[in-house]
Amino acid sequence: MRNISTLLIILVLVTLHGCSESSEQQGYNSTQELVTAYQSFHATRNIDGLLSLVYSQSDDKEIHLTSFNEDVKLTITNIVVERLKSGDLDAWEKRGIRPSITPVAWLKVTFQIPGQNEPGTSYSQYLIGEEKGRYYIATNK
Repeated sequence: MRNISTLLIILVLVTLHGCSESSEQQGYNSTQELVTAYQSFHATRNIDGLLSLVYSQSDDKEIHLTSFNEDVKLTITNIVVERLKSGDLDAWEKRGIRPSITPVAWLKVTFQIPGQNEPGTSYSQYLIGEEKGRYYIATNK
């Protein structure tokens, strides 16, 4: 009987884990909601939260892991969403790289780097994409 109980608990945990992964793919109603979520996860240094902003059909979210780990060490001084301009993705296409979802804008984040005399500045830039009316940080196909 104890083995059956243990098996049931494992089955429930595996099922719940699967549900939590699919709920991560919810996306946001607007680019502004995505920005707000990014700021919130950044403020709490929540790497899993930041990874949940990324649209992924596989394990390709990890390509953002290094950037997110560096981002949370710094203070955000500015964050903007800039619509894509013609030719913005030309360099990607020349290398055969395609976004995982329809690209719509750039999320550009400016950070303050603590300095000995004067603080410096660092930047991160993420491609925002849209899928079924929801917004995410895009990955590569």
